[in-house]
Amino acid sequence: MTERASEGANGARPEVGLCVGKDCRKHGDFGPLRAELRASCDVLDLPCLDLCKGPVVVVDPRSDKACPYARLRKPKLQRDAAERAAGGAESDRLKKARVRGRKREKMLKRLRRALKR
Repeated sequence: MTERASEGANGARPEVGLCVGKDCRKHGDFGPLRAELRASCDVLDLPCLDLCKGPVVVVDPRSDKACPYARLRKPKLQRDAAERAAGGAESDRLKKARVRGRKREKMLKRLRRALKR
């Protein structure tokens, strides 16, 4: 699997999920993050993913290897998330923001449920 796995076989823009729950939206960095992501990806608005440590971004939301990131408040983290969503490598800063363990599993269940609607 290549780094550009998020890009479709037909060369379509990669898709990235963005939590639009109240707690994620209330952070002042939500607007700039959405703009940064829209520049390089198709943004999928997701209902609250129950992390409440926003803004929350999910790279490859429809794949089995969806990768969620939380607390993307700083401009450098937002830029790194947009690059990662567009098929780039994961930076060290972004690795620290990755959601792991039980929270990740719980979030993925909510994500799958939301995508079925």
